[in-house]
Amino acid sequence: MKIWLPQKFIIISNLTFLMPLITAIISKYYFWSILISGVIILSLFYHFSPKGNRLFYRLDHTFAWLLILTNLIMILSSKFYGNPYFYLTIMCVAVALYFYFNHTKSYKYHGYWHIFSSLITLFSILTTLK
Repeated sequence: MKIWLPQKFIIISNLTFLMPLITAIISKYYFWSILISGVIILSLFYHFSPKGNRLFYRLDHTFAWLLILTNLIMILSSKFYGNPYFYLTIMCVAVALYFYFNHTKSYKYHGYWHIFSSLITLFSILTTLK
């Protein structure tokens, strides 16, 4: 299967989720680790599938939304006030949303969405640590 360049960037950008995955494992956040692993695997399956397999699309989006919800719950349940990682998370959310809502203009925007989403997850984990 031949993969064209913009699609390669989308696939490679998924690997940025390895940073929060390793951090979650080290921090013993096993549920978070499972979700991040699911996001990585299902997103790769979806982006490698011919013409975007609908099952992988649904699973990818389900795990992505579960990860977003988990990030939000964990941040809100932590003492985020004054935590610099919290503010980095918020800044990354703003940038990620820009790329999310503009990804139809260019495939590279979707790859940037992956990168900033992985940073949101990483900073969310770091926000919860003491």
